Amino acid sequence: GCPGIEVSTTIIDVGLDEKARLIEKATDRGLEVHGEIGRKASETSGESLTTDEVIEDMQVCLDAGAEIVVFETEEIESAFDESNPEAAQQERENLTKIVNTIGKENIVFEIPISADFHEPLEASAWFIDTLGPDVNLGNVNPMMVSQIEQQRRGIGPHQS
Repeated sequence: GCPGIEVSTTIIDVGLDEKARLIEKATDRGLEVHGEIGRKASETSGESLTTDEVIEDMQVCLDAGAEIVVFETEEIESAFDESNPEAAQQERENLTKIVNTIGKENIVFEIPISADFHEPLEASAWFIDTLGPDVNLGNVNPMMVSQIEQQRRGIGPHQS
């Protein structure tokens, strides 16, 4: 009764060939597959993937049959780190390069999770303002759905 699965290498280190094989095996069995891209800093050495590695991983997942790819929040949150604006700007440019290569319709961006609403709403505002109101956002706190929907309609909080 399970219609789909996520194939993720955010915690375990599996090569791209093996990841593609798992996605193909799942799709051959009729499952919808979401491929997750990125690394959880708490589970790895803390090193992020390069932009080219992200693009390659996303493309491998999609070519293997994944319906969509999910971009791990820990790979994205530095783009919204106000303590280092130059690095944040570079990361935002990297996000734009990824979207231009893979297509926004193929990616779910996990927005940062935070105890307060400022950081996640800032991130969702950037994605909506930059990529359009139909951008796919994940990791959304249910209490923020209304504010993000307002952002999508151009009337919400923290428009960048």
